Amino acid sequence: MKSTTILSTALSAAPAMANFGGVALYNNCDFDVYTSTVIEGSVPSNPSKVKSTQWYWEPYVHPRVGGAVLRLGKAANAGAITQLEYKVNAGMMYYDISNIDCGATSLTAKAQCPFLNGGMFLKSDDPNCPTRQCLTGDKACRQAYNAPDDNWAVGGCKFNNHNLVLYMCQSSSS
Repeated sequence: MKSTTILSTALSAAPAMANFGGVALYNNCDFDVYTSTVIEGSVPSNPSKVKSTQWYWEPYVHPRVGGAVLRLGKAANAGAITQLEYKVNAGMMYYDISNIDCGATSLTAKAQCPFLNGGMFLKSDDPNCPTRQCLTGDKACRQAYNAPDDNWAVGGCKFNNHNLVLYMCQSSSS
């Protein structure tokens, strides 16, 4: 069973996260967001609902092959999704935001990306790690994958069990 915690207070005030790393999501959207985790070669986990103005956190998974993906969308099992992808390899963590599986900001043109109207901001709680930002309405955000070969969108830094934090419908951490 996947261990998750929904935080109702600020992320920095969460002592449970101090000793081990994971992924935190803050939903600043005016709609609920559904998330499920996928590990290469497996089926997605059961979706978790992150209500508007709420925090969600889950510990990192470390698959033997490939990385992990958090699928984020407005519906539990359907519709356009944005993905938060990460992988730990040789003491480094690599991470990115991907809009490939949604519409106007990708090649697949299925539907509008869930956070196009509000933006996204991805950071680590390690200040030495690079951030990723997509502003409201940016249909060609250069800091996210919009096509499979947008490899410049990947951030990376030394892995020290820090948390990755994605702010949805918000293009900064404040």
